[in-house]
Amino acid sequence: MNIEKKQKGDVYFITLLLGMFLYLLLTFIYIYSALMAVSIVDNSPLASVFDENNPYYAEILSIVQMMFNLPLIGFFIYVLRHDFQEDWKRFKIDFKKNLSYIGLGIVACYVLTAVVSAIYELLGITGTSENQQIINDALFGKGKVPMMISVILFAPFVEEVLFRKLLFGTLEEKFKLKPIVAIIASTLVFSLIHVSSGDNIIYIFQYLPLAFVITYSYYKSERNIFVPMGIHFLNNLISVLVVYFVL
Repeated sequence: MNIEKKQKGDVYFITLLLGMFLYLLLTFIYIYSALMAVSIVDNSPLASVFDENNPYYAEILSIVQMMFNLPLIGFFIYVLRHDFQEDWKRFKIDFKKNLSYIGLGIVACYVLTAVVSAIYELLGITGTSENQQIINDALFGKGKVPMMISVILFAPFVEEVLFRKLLFGTLEEKFKLKPIVAIIASTLVFSLIHVSSGDNIIYIFQYLPLAFVITYSYYKSERNIFVPMGIHFLNNLISVLVVYFVL
C-alpha cells in the first residue's frame, strides 16, 4: 500500500509540473496569439490591442481560450484515466451523499460570496477583476459561445484536475503534508491564478469562497474529483445565467 501511494504521489507531482508548464505555456500562446489576431483583423498596432474598448478583443480572446484548453484536457485524461475511472465508480456507489456535497457546496459558495460582497460594499470597493470583466465582455459579444464552453465546461475540468487532483494530491501523497496544508495551498493558488495582476489583488476575496468550498468538498468526499467538478460546473453555469438575466 505504501509503495502504491508513493508511486501515485510521484505521478501526481510529475503530472503537476508538466501540467503547470503546459498551462503557463498555453496561456502565453493564447494571449499573444489573440492579441496578434486582433491586431491583424483590426489593422492596428499591437500596442492598441490592449485597449479593452477594441471591438475584437473579447471575441478573439474567448475563441483562443476555448482552443487552448483542449491540449490540457487531452493530457489530463490520458495520464489520469485510471483515477477518473476509480473516482467515477466511487461517485456512483455514494451517489446520494456526493450529490448532497455538491448541493451544500453551491449553497455555501453563494452564502460566503454574499458575505464577501457585503464587506466589499461596506468598504466602498466596487467593480470586478480584470479576468471576470473579460468574461463578461465576451458573453455579451460575438465570443459568447466559445466563452460559455470554456467557462461552463472546460474550466471546471481543467482547474479541478490541476488544483485539486494534482496540487492537493502532490502535497498530500508526495510530500506527506497534512490535509489542512493542502486545503490552504490549493485554495490560495486557485484564487491567485484568477487575479491577473497586482492591481487586481483586492478582488482575490471574490474567488476565495468558491476556492475554499470546492477544495474542502474534495477533502470531504475522500478525494473524489467529480464532487468539486460538479460544484464548479454549477457555480459557473449559474454565474453565466446571472450575467445574462440579472446583470
